[in-house]
Parts: sequence; structure tokens; C-alpha cells
Amino acid sequence: MKTELSATLRGILADTRREIDFDRSRTSLKRLKQMTRDAIPVRSFFSALTTGNALIAEIKERSPSQGNMRPENVTDAPRAYKESAAVKAISVLTSWNHFGEGMRVERMRAIKEETSKPVLRKDFIIEEYQIYQARAYGADAILLMANVLEAEEMRRLSDLASELGMEILFETHEAAELKALPEKARIIGINSRNFQGGASNFTISRLLRRWLGSGRDRSVDLSRFNYAK
Repeated sequence: MKTELSATLRGILADTRREIDFDRSRTSLKRLKQMTRDAIPVRSFFSALTTGNALIAEIKERSPSQGNMRPENVTDAPRAYKESAAVKAISVLTSWNHFGEGMRVERMRAIKEETSKPVLRKDFIIEEYQIYQARAYGADAILLMANVLEAEEMRRLSDLASELGMEILFETHEAAELKALPEKARIIGINSRNFQGGASNFTISRLLRRWLGSGRDRSVDLSRFNYAK
């Protein structure tokens, strides 16, 4: 894992480790490996995104920058996404400390059972345990973050995900990170979220929304898309 991380990311990753420890206390790695054999079959995330314009629609209970989502929207999201022709895949947040108490791998599996579209496990994935867990609970793809993981870690974790039949969305935050991606990387994303500003960016954005009903999200840097080509 990279050593030069913002305070915001260090805090998130500390929470992630606690979540992993909690899950491991309930379900061993050995049990997860057994569960992968009977998991819901993989659907191709890559194929879904190569059918023209494709929207990956997200499900989470809350946003660190904007606060709680409307409960009815979260509840109705799987059905709405299932019926939408524009939605080609569904992204499910599984970090309950930051995106809602109900956002766990069990919910991801329930969503997978409700739809015929591929499901991406969106989380701060840092250990092999999470890879096996993702497949055991039905994920078709996982997210690996180039601003968190070293090149060798991304290679090792992506190799394991591929062995289990899943595809990988490699997330970048700057053009320099492209060089660290494995040669086989074929799904690459750009994240405009700014983790360098600390928790204040998320707090200020949330307060602006609460007080003014709108306002620029200070935790987003749209200039990141300049290296898309």
C-alpha cells in the first residue's frame, strides 16, 4: 500500500481494516473459498460497457460529501436500474462505515439476485480476503484504486480476481497513475473526487447543501478529466 496518503484516505483505510476484521470474525477465508463454488455465476462487466453509451448506476445509503440519500430512492434503485435501458451495470458500495449501515456484501448479493445486469463491488479493496468475499457474494467485477495500491499489489489482486472470473475497474486520479496499471488493464476509470483536501471538503460541501439547498461540491475536481484521451 502507498505510504504517502492523505489524512482522509488513511482514516478510510483504517475503517476498512476494521470492517475486514469484523467480517473475518464471522466468515473465515476457508469458508469464503467454499462459497465461491456455489456463487451466482459471473456476468461480463466488460461486455456490458461496450454496447454503446453505458451508465454504471450506483447504490449507497449515504454520501460522505452530501449526506444521507432519500431512503425510498435507495430501496427502489435495484428495480429502477433493472428496468432502465441506459443502465448497463450496477455499482454497490460495501463500506458501511462511510456509505450506510445497510451497505454490506449481503446486500450486494441480494441486488445481484434482483437483476440480470453485472454488479461491481465498489469498495477500498486492499486484501485478498475481500476478493474472495466479492465473488462469494456474487460480484462480477471489483474496483482497485491506483492512488491507494502499489503497482505490484494491483497486479496481485487483479490476478486473483481474474482467476475467480471477475473483471477489474482500475480507478485513477491522475495521468501518472496509468503507468502503474497492469498491462492487461482494459477497464480504466477517472475519479474526480479530491481526497487531498481532508475531511473539511466533505463537511463544507454537506453544509452548503443543507443551508443553501445547492452549491459546488468542493470535494470534486473536474480538471481530472483532462487526461481522458
